[in-house]
Amino acid sequence: MLRITIEGVRFLIVHNKKDIPKDLTDIDVVVYGHSHKFESKMLDGILFLNPGSCGKRRFDLEISMCRMIVDGGRYHHEKVVIIPSGL
Repeated sequence: MLRITIEGVRFLIVHNKKDIPKDLTDIDVVVYGHSHKFESKMLDGILFLNPGSCGKRRFDLEISMCRMIVDGGRYHHEKVVIIPSGL
């Protein structure tokens, strides 16, 4: 588990969604992975974000990542879908 602040935005980063603590006081964005499936949802003013996986395709999941811009205490994020060459 890692807590980091970038440009005033407070992040909590964990591997598995199950590892997210109940107390998210002073957290703006929770980033997690493990499932390799993109997810982005706001709950109680906190962004919960799984960027997906941009490595080798697993199961039938799309290959994806997330691009986030953080500036002056604000952030914007977008899903990026990667289409392998030859498809």
